Formats: sequence, C-alpha cells, structure tokens
Amino acid sequence: MAEIPDHPDIVSAMLTGYSCAQVRDMDKLPRAICTDCKEQFYKGQQYYEDSKGRYHCEICLQDMSLDELLDTFGVKLEVFGYGDDL
Repeated sequence: MAEIPDHPDIVSAMLTGYSCAQVRDMDKLPRAICTDCKEQFYKGQQYYEDSKGRYHCEICLQDMSLDELLDTFGVKLEVFGYGDDL
C-alpha cells in the first residue's frame, strides 16, 4: 500500500486533481467581488455578505451613512408615536 503524503499542498493536489503549483496559486484568486465598488476580495480580506447574497468590502461599509448601513443589515429604526408605552 502506498504511503499517504502529509504535506498540505500535495494532499490538496491529490484531492482536487490540481498540481501543487495550481493549489498554491488558488490563494491568489479573488474569492468574491464587492457589490458597491466592484473590487475583488482575496483570501484574508474582511467583507460582509448580506441576506441577499451581496458582498460589501470593509472600505465601502466605512463610507456608508447610518441609513445605508441599517438598510444593508436589513434593520429599520423604529419611531415612537404619541401615546406609545415604553
């Protein structure tokens, strides 16, 4: 019986059918695209995926107004009317 290699690149290559070089290059491929600015996300970058499956990068989230952020998170502010009990 053949010995199973323990190097992660070799194991990944065996499981995916890609060469070791291709497996290493996959880390350099974009993972998703920001819905707002169309920038690509790479491994290790922060983002938010909303309930509609849209991706938002950290920079775009920082540039959003409070209303835009709440809309992105699917949250609405409530308004108290006269006579509402607390």
